[in-house]
Amino acid sequence: MATDQLKTWQSVYQFYKQYSHCDDGSVGEGISDAVAKLLANRWDHFRDFVKLASNNKEFEKFVVRHVDETIDWSHDAPKINKNARLHCPSN
Repeated sequence: MATDQLKTWQSVYQFYKQYSHCDDGSVGEGISDAVAKLLANRWDHFRDFVKLASNNKEFEKFVVRHVDETIDWSHDAPKINKNARLHCPSN
């Protein structure tokens, strides 16, 4: 149920701090889906991720690990690719 609440980078970070030990199976797939949706549809909040990840490299690794084969490669992946190519912060 907790993965259903991952709608912001702050909520993903809170999940990571509280439940990262549960990162397998369907829970892991839920995290991957949430990360993909944030990267695909909420790119305007990417700076929130950058800020959190710059203060916690293990959190950064956690998120990157969840950009995996379980995300929707026909829908989310093209959006993520476009966002990364065209809309990355200049710094």
